[in-house]
Amino acid sequence: MREWTKWNTQAYINLDTLAKALGFPSSKGGKVEGKNVAKAFEDGRIKEICEYCEKDVEVTRKIYRRMVFED
Repeated sequence: MREWTKWNTQAYINLDTLAKALGFPSSKGGKVEGKNVAKAFEDGRIKEICEYCEKDVEVTRKIYRRMVFED
């Protein structure tokens, strides 16, 4: 995300927006998102947290591969 903004500390792009800009599906939309991980943890919904994290990692991997011309 920093590379996308050319390391400009005043600019910001989130993972969801960057994924959409590059044509990838968002990791959002499941039962757990970053904003409610703590609550899900308190509720013991560990598997759902893991699934959310796996989606984030996969989207990050796709973005990286696109930005270094590996896909």
